[in-house]
Amino acid sequence: METFRELNVTVKTLSAKISVKSERMSQLTGDLFPDYIPILDEFAEMITWKNAGGHKVPEPKLGLDPEFDACNDQVEQAKTDLDEYLEDVKKILSKEAKYNYSSKKFRYEIELPGKVEVDDDNFVLTSKVQGKNRYQTDELRDLISSLEEKEEILNQALAPFIRGIFGRFYKYR
Repeated sequence: METFRELNVTVKTLSAKISVKSERMSQLTGDLFPDYIPILDEFAEMITWKNAGGHKVPEPKLGLDPEFDACNDQVEQAKTDLDEYLEDVKKILSKEAKYNYSSKKFRYEIELPGKVEVDDDNFVLTSKVQGKNRYQTDELRDLISSLEEKEEILNQALAPFIRGIFGRFYKYR
């Protein structure tokens, strides 16, 4: 949105500073590029930007779309459930337990110091890295599956909002 703001200011500045002899050039720098600042301000009131996977994603501000808000709350609850599960693992096995998020094969792995003994029936070794072992459990897989389902529903709830934004922008043409 900032790029549109900067472009709008640039075109208006150029139009004001140069004398245009060509009618076509006058149209290109004037009437054909309307003032988008009001709609950008409107969008700024409706959108919040959330970091997701290393890039920013627009989503409706809280209260603007109750269905989206409910889905977002469910995703946040699923993440809280994952955090609580890790806290339980820390209490039982090791305070050094943490999630590893960087694995390409598994979204979440429980990372424990290599010296920690685990129940091989519940903890499945997924990888070893520099004196640390990474595991998954059935419960962790269930929590991840629940999170992913809720994230998919959230993405589906976001689509109507994005379509609405494009529809509003299209009206200003």
